[in-house]
Amino acid sequence: MMLRALVWAFCLPMLPVCWLQGLYLRRRQVMMSSPTLPLDWTRIEGSGPKVVRVLGLGDSVMAGYGLNAIDLGCLLQALSEIQKTKPVPIAWRVVAEKGAKARALVHQFEHAKMAAVDIVVVSVGVNDVSSLTSLLKWQRAIFDFVMTVRQHTQAHIVFIGLPPMAQFEQLPQPLRGVLGVRARLLDEVLKRSVEGLLFADHLSLSVSTIGPLMAADGYHPSEVGHHLIGAQLAQVCLTALAKRGEAKSV
Repeated sequence: MMLRALVWAFCLPMLPVCWLQGLYLRRRQVMMSSPTLPLDWTRIEGSGPKVVRVLGLGDSVMAGYGLNAIDLGCLLQALSEIQKTKPVPIAWRVVAEKGAKARALVHQFEHAKMAAVDIVVVSVGVNDVSSLTSLLKWQRAIFDFVMTVRQHTQAHIVFIGLPPMAQFEQLPQPLRGVLGVRARLLDEVLKRSVEGLLFADHLSLSVSTIGPLMAADGYHPSEVGHHLIGAQLAQVCLTALAKRGEAKSV
């Protein structure tokens, strides 16, 4: 952590150049559409008396930005994988939007009609990286969200880790390298913030090459990327369900 903070200090003189590169990229950004999200809970049929409720919150990744349907998103991909192992009935909902930062999570959770939620899956952080949210504000937003969830429900919380932004090949240097360093810092803070919590997990996204996993804009995961994230997410959720005893009801 200290080494990454030191590396970040060396990145500071490059921020003006990165700002100009970011401005240029925003003007040339490839615009993609987002699928329509259901306004209420949606049920996936299965066997067993217990309905597992899964809530997805966060940014454009959770919202399925660039996909033709939310069924192709990482959360629904994960739920599909879960039912292959444990065909439990599942109720799901996604409350997410493009550009959302960690500070939006509490509002999203409160908007979601969160009765009896079993698992909350969160994708957030990339927008905090690009807007240079301070590490203190980032950690405080994560803590505020976790406390809010636990005040209302006993849900297990799964944070999808930040992607390796240093491998976003369509981003120019030094912007790519600077964002990569910052993403690693925020992800380390996120991981340390939830480690030791029996009701929370951090899903690390570390891949050797992410070119085929990226959408046309080079900034969001493709359908293939969502599928791979969903497969990893399913394993984390299955473990969480086993700990909660939900899987025993099938």
